[in-house]
Amino acid sequence: MDSGEVALMAEPLTIFLIVDNAPDAEDDCYALSGTVIQEDGQEVWRGNEGRWIPLDDDWRGRRREVKPEVAHLLGPAAHFLPVVVRLLPDGDLDGVPLGWKLPP
Repeated sequence: MDSGEVALMAEPLTIFLIVDNAPDAEDDCYALSGTVIQEDGQEVWRGNEGRWIPLDDDWRGRRREVKPEVAHLLGPAAHFLPVVVRLLPDGDLDGVPLGWKLPP
């Protein structure tokens, strides 16, 4: 952890990444495990594989409870946050920080 990071909450959170494909194509979905931390005064989701997303102030109001019937899909966190992105021609994702790639 950097000196600018403080794990005040260390709250587990799954990011449910929805890749909004072409209008007539089925969307791709990924469940990414991680933790919410405080970093330089802002709440940030940090994934287990190095990905990160700065969280809006209202993210808690947009998160959803992981129901028992889908817990096997969404991992151990009690909540998930849906994040919709678009795949750009160069392979980057619009809607998350630069450098994100789709999970294998």
